[in-house]
Amino acid sequence: MHDAYLDARQYLQQSVAIDRERGDRGELSYALAFLGYAERGLGNLDLAQEYVNESLQTAVETRYEYSVLTALNGAALILADRDEKGRALEIYGLTSRYPVTGESPVTRQVIGRHIVAVAETLPPDIAKAAMARGRELDLWETATAISARLGIDSPNRHDSETPSSLPLL
Repeated sequence: MHDAYLDARQYLQQSVAIDRERGDRGELSYALAFLGYAERGLGNLDLAQEYVNESLQTAVETRYEYSVLTALNGAALILADRDEKGRALEIYGLTSRYPVTGESPVTRQVIGRHIVAVAETLPPDIAKAAMARGRELDLWETATAISARLGIDSPNRHDSETPSSLPLL
């Protein structure tokens, strides 16, 4: 599996470079999200977080819905890895209400199995409530808030980049 992540990273880095060169910000945000998935798979959580955050920022700016959903699912995995289980379940609850991700077998296999494992570590009523809260969230407000959250936690963030008020979910 490690080799598959290495191959994916190589191809996605090329895609990101091409999208940047072409100025195709919609495709760029999509490629960045999947590059974040690949880095996470390789155990590079900080780098994964940076790519997912850039993907979220770009997707919000371009209003590219599929990219924001893809990036939010990556953010859910990263937050779960960082032991923010409730927040991860909320985000997955939000993205699962959109057919393009919620009904996708790939999403269920790649993201869902990890989120199910996270949910199983919590009392069932807590996990269910988090998913229900997520289904009520606004996609764009949540993407903006999570991007701010990931940016604050970024190891490469400078103190001057801290927003004065972080929107909370």
